[in-house]
Amino acid sequence: MRLVLGLRRLALWLSAFAVTTAMAQVPALKLVAKDLVAPIQLEELPDGSGRMLVVQQNGLVRVLMADGSVAVEPLLDLRPQMLVLVDDFEERGLLGFALHPEFVRNGRFVVTYSAPLRASAPRAWNHTRRVSEFQLKPGTLVAEHLAQLLVEVDDQALLADDE
Repeated sequence: MRLVLGLRRLALWLSAFAVTTAMAQVPALKLVAKDLVAPIQLEELPDGSGRMLVVQQNGLVRVLMADGSVAVEPLLDLRPQMLVLVDDFEERGLLGFALHPEFVRNGRFVVTYSAPLRASAPRAWNHTRRVSEFQLKPGTLVAEHLAQLLVEVDDQALLADDE
């Protein structure tokens, strides 16, 4: 009986010590990358390389290398196809990014972004939402269009100052 009580006390003491030690650890922030503009998503490449994709609202998809450096050339630059953003910060832009479930095998991914308004759109609306598919060129981190357009919808998003 004494042995059981002694073991329970030891377990209780060890539990209290573990909680106290865990509480004493202070979380720290670590700079991962710099010189990014309005990053909205971080996506790890599922190829085991440790590289990540940083999706920026201004239309760039940047490659964050395993060593923490940012590749000079972006994986994708949609700025020529996009609506010009106000000071690169607003509620429009490159707002969605998804890797294909078989990305490792086929290199495909899909993006959604704000394009200039189509001529056939209602007059009061201010941009067209596009969903386009891309594919990496084999053996590179350079994207090329697969399908220029999967979906196109006119939209009447408000600018922050319009509210």
